[in-house]
Amino acid sequence: MGKRQAIKAKRKRDNLVKQFLTIFGIIIVAVFIVGILIYPSIKINNANQDLTIPDTVGTYDSIDMGLGDPNAPVTVEIFSDFQCPACGTFASSEEHNFVEKYVTTGQVFYVFRPFNFLGQESLYAAEAAYCAVEQGDFWSFHDVLYNNLIGENTGTINDKRLIAYAEAAGLNGDDFTACLESDTYIDQYMIDNDYARESGVNATPSFKIGDQVVSYSDLIPLLEEALAK
Repeated sequence: MGKRQAIKAKRKRDNLVKQFLTIFGIIIVAVFIVGILIYPSIKINNANQDLTIPDTVGTYDSIDMGLGDPNAPVTVEIFSDFQCPACGTFASSEEHNFVEKYVTTGQVFYVFRPFNFLGQESLYAAEAAYCAVEQGDFWSFHDVLYNNLIGENTGTINDKRLIAYAEAAGLNGDDFTACLESDTYIDQYMIDNDYARESGVNATPSFKIGDQVVSYSDLIPLLEEALAK
């Protein structure tokens, strides 16, 4: 083989190697992206695994979606979407302290109001929440769900996962499943959303004291002011 032919052959080999590396790199990136996309589905298929069970499960004395004494001096309503990351942060890090300080001491009647605006999975979760109400322990279900948020509209809020949440919260799985399958509360979200909008809510979490809707940053000062009257 002449020198010129050897150079051409080497270039051809180099080009083939470059093409192979490019294709291999594309495949690796594609596999990585697919892995990210299907990971939530893997968690769905393992619905009973890796659940975080908060200490608050089974500790509430609730009335439907309310906590505390309905005759307390002040009623505070929280408007929340079950997919809302900020709502999840509040539920897992701030809410229990709020309940301990104001609700268990008889100062506040605290009521959860679903505001389902982030997508179809918000509606599934709200429907499931009413099924938890049927068994008298909405708040334990609420805490398990919020402590296991995976993301917005990822496919991780479905019947299988919701039933796992209910069982982790100590609810009867068969009764809960029957409730979900009955679609009893499938239209309740319209009533909830209408009430939230009529109240002037446009973000979650939001709180209502009397007729005033406030953010969490303003909640405590205004609540203390209301309690002082």
